[in-house]
Amino acid sequence: MADVRTIEKPTPPALVATLAAVTGGALVLLGSQLGLGDVALALVVAVGMLLPIRVPWGGSVPMGGAAVIAIAALLSQADATATLAVGLIAGGIVLVCRAPRALATESILRFGGSIAGALITTGELHALVSGTAPTLGTAAVASIGLVAGDLAVVRIARRYGTRIELQSAMSVHLTIVCAGILIAVAVDQVGVAMATVAAFPLLITRFSFDRHAGATDTLDQTVQALGLVPELAGLVPLGHSERAATYAIALSHALGLDRPAVTRVVTATRLHHLGSVPVEDGEDEGARAVDLDVPHEIAAQGAHILREAGFPADVADLLESADADTLDSTSPTIEAAIVRIASTFDEIVGGEMTEADRGLALVTANARDPHSRRTAAALLELVAGGTIVPEAIAAGDQFREAAVGVDLESVTGPRRVAAELLPFARRG
Repeated sequence: MADVRTIEKPTPPALVATLAAVTGGALVLLGSQLGLGDVALALVVAVGMLLPIRVPWGGSVPMGGAAVIAIAALLSQADATATLAVGLIAGGIVLVCRAPRALATESILRFGGSIAGALITTGELHALVSGTAPTLGTAAVASIGLVAGDLAVVRIARRYGTRIELQSAMSVHLTIVCAGILIAVAVDQVGVAMATVAAFPLLITRFSFDRHAGATDTLDQTVQALGLVPELAGLVPLGHSERAATYAIALSHALGLDRPAVTRVVTATRLHHLGSVPVEDGEDEGARAVDLDVPHEIAAQGAHILREAGFPADVADLLESADADTLDSTSPTIEAAIVRIASTFDEIVGGEMTEADRGLALVTANARDPHSRRTAAALLELVAGGTIVPEAIAAGDQFREAAVGVDLESVTGPRRVAAELLPFARRG
């Protein structure tokens, strides 16, 4: 879906006039007999198309799905089709004018798929039952079609937008489904005035999901910044944490890890060098450093820092068990193997495409356990695809380019310690 910051800009008057003209033309072309109430419903659908509910960990779902469910359940098939088509055209015009082409295309495809799914399922329901189906049953069937249509477009047309975690998206879909059914039943039993009351919980939910998604974004940015601390301290080449994280993400998806596991793996991968930063010892006010040639000490120190900072225990445990940047021991879990192989592979390859074959040979030859061998095999397939290494190098280059002109001497002095570099305080 389109980015929230993009679609919440005020609509220019000229765009409003264009929207009205095209909507009027669409009414004529459709040959419908829609009244003012149906036109108003079409505009509600268009506005709902422009208001996404953010999905934690990436992507969004259009809030207008609730209006689609209610319209499909309350209107006849012909009127619902015409009303939703006008709403799609109107909202699509605004998106095309205001959003980047790829984001607008994805939004229109997804909303069109949702509408098609809702209309197809309600049409089949009316064809199967004699007379008019109950509003509750029609709304429920429309909900099934809407969710199926949206998920089908997300799966088929992934190249148009951000990867969406279906497990996280289902909670948003459930919210929209419940709101749509509630609106349909409230209007059918009480009247149109109840639609605003029934829609109010949906607005509250949108706000709640937006806050949740914002919190996850902030956490990701914090982890990304912490991963840069050893690089800014001159202990690791710039871009290493981001390149290794790119490999870890690809390997996690290739090996079928779920969203919590992927998040845990990527966090540990980004922070696997955190233990190499000297940590201030409160007793002698000195800097306690670890042996940079002993990965186990770095991993243990990094895990200790995360525990002191209040990071989730599972991330600290994974960081400690992974022993990143070495293949001299066995990996206790598949997650630890991913962290280890992703970081070690990037230690070898860095920003040089020509080193990829040597990196593959080394990690494959030194895979000592089933988890490591499975991960190395997945990495071999990914590299054979020809895109993962360039993507990782490009991700690391963003930080290398950002550091051009920055005076790193101010942060790489011999007495710089973790207490001065890390954006958190140790627990006392």
